[in-house]
Amino acid sequence: MLEIIDLFDENFYLDNNPGVAGTVSLNNDIIQSGFDHFIRFGQFEGRDPSIFFDTNFYLTNNPDVAALVQQNSITPIQHFIQVGQLENRDPNPQFNTNIYLQENIDVADAVQQNLLTSIEHFVNFGIAEGRLFSQNFIGTIFDVVVTSAANNGNGAALRFDGLTGRFIGEFTNGGGLTDPRDIVREIDGSNTVLINGGNDDVLRFDATTGNFIETFTEFPELNGGGSVFGPDNNYYVGARSLGAILRFNGQTGDFIDEFIPSELVDFPRGFVFGSDGNFYLGNGADPTTGGGGGTIIQYDGLTGEVLNPSFVNDPQLSPLDVISGLDGNIYVSSEFPFGQDDSVGTVRVYDINTGALLDVLDAGVDAEGVPIFDAPRGLGFGPDGNLYASSTGTGSVVRFDGTTGDFIDVLIEFPQLNGQALNFVPAEN
Repeated sequence: MLEIIDLFDENFYLDNNPGVAGTVSLNNDIIQSGFDHFIRFGQFEGRDPSIFFDTNFYLTNNPDVAALVQQNSITPIQHFIQVGQLENRDPNPQFNTNIYLQENIDVADAVQQNLLTSIEHFVNFGIAEGRLFSQNFIGTIFDVVVTSAANNGNGAALRFDGLTGRFIGEFTNGGGLTDPRDIVREIDGSNTVLINGGNDDVLRFDATTGNFIETFTEFPELNGGGSVFGPDNNYYVGARSLGAILRFNGQTGDFIDEFIPSELVDFPRGFVFGSDGNFYLGNGADPTTGGGGGTIIQYDGLTGEVLNPSFVNDPQLSPLDVISGLDGNIYVSSEFPFGQDDSVGTVRVYDINTGALLDVLDAGVDAEGVPIFDAPRGLGFGPDGNLYASSTGTGSVVRFDGTTGDFIDVLIEFPQLNGQALNFVPAEN
């Protein structure tokens, strides 16, 4: 059976409780660690020990426990350790015990034989084995890499723990990585990523270690922006200086052609090959003037021919990143009006067949009334099925439920993050 220490994460606790230091003097006693503080104080103050146990959730969903806590009979984590895990009570909103047992019959058998509890199996074995009982669970093993632009940013690719959001480190700056923009996983099974940026080149990195491997391609005035691998396995990248979408051989990096020529779009932003095979490009605002288009253009995915110059008709849209959702629809990060102090940041969802607005994802405001999601840029669906979005106005990455679109939390906060794009890589061992 799990003990409290098994559900405690030192880094999570210290990151979320900045007033608790590694060694703190208090009433002539010495608190040796975050765990020591949690045992002596934190559990009585309603602090969470890790991502695995949500105190408020546990009390809200277990009023009998809340009554005992009110009587000072027990703390929430003590109840879960001593009683709750044996009764299959859920420790956090993402861990559904019943679903986990239903989808893992071997675990259910072991629990039935009182060999262990469901959460005990998940923490000790299930995470490492990749047992995803729910696409909403945030505790899977992966890292999030955010490209931090040079302008008011870090000029680096930054790696964060996908479980806690804790900063891990930078990708190596080999190859002259500067002002990184987009990051995409290669599709040849080699566990590598491509990052483009300000040196008119595209660089290849090891996805697990973050080490530089080689230069994938170089092109005059590339000034790369968004990028994707197409259904033809070739690499498509937005050439910001040229105002065009260029196509390169996905294996050799050799230039093929201008798939979308320059001067056809006011200011090309993000783009994606949709679930229908067509190509969708954000016609956005010029970063200098703030003027320009505000729609998604639909192209033939094979020829690049314009099919619908105003596929999306949404007066509240100023598109930035454009991706395909798990439901096959088009997801777009929007800052409207672009570049204004009163601009509104949202993720807007459009029907892949009609271009109609289906949903608007908004993170709301914090306790002081300040928008949580501001000046959004990069989007991506993580291995957990949730939608991750970079918020450059707040230096953070937020998460939305991949099924309902509900705001989950702010996973990452980092000084001058200025995240332009994000992607997901294997956790570094």
